[in-house]
Amino acid sequence: MERYKAPALGARRLILRVFERRDLEALFALYRDREVNRFLPWFPAETAEEAWRLEQRQSANGWSWAVCPGAGEPVGYVHLGGAPAYDLGYALRREVWGRGYATEACRAVLDWAASAGVPFVTATHDRNNPKSGAVMIQLGMCYQYSYEEFWRPKGFPVIFRLYQCGLDGRIHPPYGGYWEQDPGHFYEKSMEARNENMFRPMRRNRQQLSQAECEEILNQGTSGVLAVAGDEGYPYAVPLSYVYTDGKLYFHCAKSGHKLDALKREPRVSFCVIAQDQVVPEEYTTYYRSVILFGRARVLEDEGEKRSAVEALARKYAPGDTPERRTAYIEKEYNLLCMVEVAVEHMTGKGCIEFLRKREQEQRS
Repeated sequence: MERYKAPALGARRLILRVFERRDLEALFALYRDREVNRFLPWFPAETAEEAWRLEQRQSANGWSWAVCPGAGEPVGYVHLGGAPAYDLGYALRREVWGRGYATEACRAVLDWAASAGVPFVTATHDRNNPKSGAVMIQLGMCYQYSYEEFWRPKGFPVIFRLYQCGLDGRIHPPYGGYWEQDPGHFYEKSMEARNENMFRPMRRNRQQLSQAECEEILNQGTSGVLAVAGDEGYPYAVPLSYVYTDGKLYFHCAKSGHKLDALKREPRVSFCVIAQDQVVPEEYTTYYRSVILFGRARVLEDEGEKRSAVEALARKYAPGDTPERRTAYIEKEYNLLCMVEVAVEHMTGKGCIEFLRKREQEQRS
């Protein structure tokens, strides 16, 4: 692993690469925005050259990536510091907030870090910035402790929360650097419930699929099983067609029935897609790949959202049809349909050990 040379990385919607001088104006737009930099340990940049120096300082102390939608200009960054903390940091321009870019970009970085031998990562956020903590939770990180620090150069005390996750399959003690350097450290009892309610890490995490592999399975799958809290406390799992796009899953159903009644009572659901299930009798096993996701469901009441979801579903299942025929079919059924969106909060994929060995062999060759 060459020290602090950030490789180009790909995510489903994003390209991560190093910043170049041609990115100067985009970088300045990011570092000068007061709202973007409100919870970051520097004052907003006043010149493009100052923004460039800030970024160069980050890349000197770890790996640094520009976050680019496709081939477009950078709209954010991800930093991963070196040992001993392996601190993860990220920021995005305001116009792309709410699109899931931070989680997608950070997942790509964590996948690379795991393959590069980084044992664990940490991340901290100001307690007054819980949205940053939500990204950490979506990445599978767990709360460790809080500490108060006199924040330089901004000159006032701040309470930070430390999150951490392992990347090498081992159990790591919480990173103690902040605990040791700041006497005002403590554990927030209110955060225990969040850790207890966290999605469980995969027990055999060596067989865990990457985010990109999970999304490939979701995009190529033609059916899955939705699990909801059904009548009288019984789980209700139903197979259905779906489409996955931009970190959300959509499916259609009738305007009344068991699914909708269950979702009104409890919007939290899980959804499973099996991509491969080959029985190997001589080995008493199966060769498989599957994905399970967890999220919150809501009925799309806005007509624009509903129509967009219906059209995405139609394009997936009839990609060769003409727009005119597709529109005609949608109009015929449209008023009878209810469209449901599941905002994905957590996703894991698992492959059989044979699949893993094949992948590792391909990576070595």
